[in-house]
Amino acid sequence: MKSLLLSVTLTLAAAITAQTCPDRVLGTAVGAGDDFNAPIQAIGFPFPFAGATYSNVHICTNGYMTLSNGGVPAPPVADFSASAAELASGPPRICPLWHDLNVVAANGGQLYINSTPAKCTITWDRVVNFGHTTQFQMQVQLFPSGDMQFFYSRGATNNSTYNYAAGVGLAGVSPGQASPLPATSDLSAGGVTTDNSLYEMWLTQTLFDMPLCNLSLIPVSPSGWVFTNVPWAGCALATDYGTGCVSVRDSFYELMPVGGFDLANTTMTLLRSPNGYFATGGIPGTFVPPSVTSTIIANADDIVSTVALSSPMPVPGGTTSSLTVSSNGNIGLSAVSNGAGFAPEVGLFLAFAQTSIAACWHDYNPVAAGSGKVRFEEIAGVAYVTWDNVFSYLTSSGDTFQYQFDLTTGNVTIVYGAFGQGSNNYLVGYSFAGTTWRPEASDLSVDLGAGISVFDAAVKGLTLTSSSLPMLNSIYSLDVSAVPAIVPVAFLFFGDTPLPGIDLGFIGAPDCRAYTNANLASVSVPVTLPAGTGSYGLPIPPAPALIALTLTSQSVALSTAVPLGLVMSNGNSFSIGL
Repeated sequence: MKSLLLSVTLTLAAAITAQTCPDRVLGTAVGAGDDFNAPIQAIGFPFPFAGATYSNVHICTNGYMTLSNGGVPAPPVADFSASAAELASGPPRICPLWHDLNVVAANGGQLYINSTPAKCTITWDRVVNFGHTTQFQMQVQLFPSGDMQFFYSRGATNNSTYNYAAGVGLAGVSPGQASPLPATSDLSAGGVTTDNSLYEMWLTQTLFDMPLCNLSLIPVSPSGWVFTNVPWAGCALATDYGTGCVSVRDSFYELMPVGGFDLANTTMTLLRSPNGYFATGGIPGTFVPPSVTSTIIANADDIVSTVALSSPMPVPGGTTSSLTVSSNGNIGLSAVSNGAGFAPEVGLFLAFAQTSIAACWHDYNPVAAGSGKVRFEEIAGVAYVTWDNVFSYLTSSGDTFQYQFDLTTGNVTIVYGAFGQGSNNYLVGYSFAGTTWRPEASDLSVDLGAGISVFDAAVKGLTLTSSSLPMLNSIYSLDVSAVPAIVPVAFLFFGDTPLPGIDLGFIGAPDCRAYTNANLASVSVPVTLPAGTGSYGLPIPPAPALIALTLTSQSVALSTAVPLGLVMSNGNSFSIGL
């Protein structure tokens, strides 16, 4: 494989000399957690900032740090809700992305600092948005000149859905302490300002626009900044994509855009078995109009009501005598709620602590003028929860759908009526309790025809991931897991083109997909059984011409679960760099 990479150098352009990549030496870990302030840290040199100098930083997991001299001024309480007013009124603050973030130690997430006389590097490593599982990295580099560099990896965004305030993202700097607050800037466009405060805000989830970018801030005299934003160049990157087979899933979902709900006037049924559900669209349902004795529940914007069942109903893990009903269309099969978030997001849905069914997770407001209500009643052993022409938030567009829970069998029928245009996305699906791996999205208008099996215990299919970065003069580690216990070996295929997940059912591998064109090379990987794990180290030579070369890989292993006798992993795409 090393000779393969060396041969590629003959076809590539000359070496890239100017790089805009984050530091790979992160330094000392100083803590992790949610809404956590790390202990005071030394910068390593007097750092000039907005007419003063500072010796210390206080790093918060929520994507900002404040400056002090020996703790003066004191850092604020760790704050997940970014605001321009706090930026101007608080202590001197530097924010790569002030947002509701979580540095989860179980993910390997940490705050790091690397202080030298020439540079101080602060890194938020393997950080996630609160309630989500997509990991990313942010880094700030401080220099004795007062210059600053912000680096954002792939996946960096503002996507917490804890509440509206937590969805706001803010990047920038301010001397704080009641300093004047200018208008916002477009940091991605670059520019010049004479204000010591410089910032941009993203008021809606997922609108942050600088992943894989380097934001540079250079101070000017007597005040202000020159700021530029450039894409990363020549940086080592690695990304997993797709899903391996054969998997046993414990969830399914489809996220539909505004105005794109396509299940109106259909039925979805979840048939309960001792080990899971079988979701199908093949069983017609009948909408039961709420009676005059039905009870209005969840009667506020973004609220959860708990309703009692007359007898325990079979659910994953046993039975439940209560349901938790969010006004925003999803129901928890438990007496404990998953919250009343109004912004449907797949990662959050799959991480719900309680098993949940989303007939239509959407931003509803049943107390809007003219809106219908959410209603509950039991009739002959069936519990009905109905959104009866409930308006989407800030619209007079109503949706009608009904959950029908059979208390004896645990079967759940969802009958969809008429739908309007809505005001935000719709998420439909089922999520077993607790954080789970993410399967590929469904097209429910199609997939329910064949049926979808979900189980109370998920099993990942053959999986490929990387535990290092493909940097020059290093070993790029590719790790396989969930290899069937047949022979102690798996295979890796390398290509130069990613594929969009071509279904291989036509060759006897249903639900398995091809993610690489596999036109370059293949290698065997020793596997430990029965653990089903193995690793392969790909040597990356010190050849600058390899910088920016992007390759793809996928693992294959023997299996008796499919007629072909082979199962495939997800794909892994990697770009060689610094």
